[in-house]
Amino acid sequence: MSYSIEIKRQVFRIKQSKCCRFSELYGFMLACGAFAEPGMIKIAVKNEDFFEYYVSLLENICQIDLKAKYVTVKGSRQVTYILQILDPDTALPIAERFGYPDRLESFANELSECCMRAFIRGAFIATGFIADPEGRYCLELTIKDPLATPIFLEAMRKLKVNPKCGKRAGRDVLYLKSADEIGDFLGNIGAKKSAFEYANAEIEKTILNSVNRVMNCETANINKLIDAAQKQRDAILKLKGSGYRGVDESLREAAELRLENMDMSLTQLGKLHSPPLSKAGMAHRMKKLIELAANLPDPPEQR
Repeated sequence: MSYSIEIKRQVFRIKQSKCCRFSELYGFMLACGAFAEPGMIKIAVKNEDFFEYYVSLLENICQIDLKAKYVTVKGSRQVTYILQILDPDTALPIAERFGYPDRLESFANELSECCMRAFIRGAFIATGFIADPEGRYCLELTIKDPLATPIFLEAMRKLKVNPKCGKRAGRDVLYLKSADEIGDFLGNIGAKKSAFEYANAEIEKTILNSVNRVMNCETANINKLIDAAQKQRDAILKLKGSGYRGVDESLREAAELRLENMDMSLTQLGKLHSPPLSKAGMAHRMKKLIELAANLPDPPEQR
């Protein structure tokens, strides 16, 4: 079962009032594009449970028997369940029952908050997609009736969710890419468990990213220390090969400490020095050793 279907089943058949069931059915039908062709009604869904529930709800609300209008189409991978009403004498009264299209523009303003949530829930069950929060953050509603897009946008914004609108294959797509907004959307449609999962996934990703940044920073610092120690070692070996010519006793002690303790930091080396030196003091000696080595001629190449 896909993650989207899993969430849809969480909010499927939520107990609600008659007005909310009407709003949910209307959201479902508008997202499906049920009224998009004048004088006919068509609902096409790939999930049998959702199809049967909403067609049954439509029959109940409109007091009509639609079983003779069912069609199933077997595709290469999945069956599509279709309700198709081509008779205008049947289709138009159903559209009028929902106030489509005359009252469509004012519909969002007439809804109570609970009905608005039901309206969006119906659309999500019809055409919604949501990605598993362990991967990318993405929630989409594909609206197959262009007249309905502004109504869904208005309803979602009234619920403090602000989707962006794009197009795919000529259809409007409302989408969210933020974990916070997706969590708010899921909470509004009644998927409380999934809203918590999205919030938890965001927290885990934030912590993991912080840990990775710290580890990357520490790795970079370690690499710098290794490079610096290697540069110091090369310079000291060059000076040692010359018998420490021109190198005073205090520098020689620092040089030998470095050769004997390549894995130590300058602070740790300073504590081994006699007398102890600060990090700055040890750094000064290493710098001086590198400068002295740079002034020595390179040893002749061995054949």
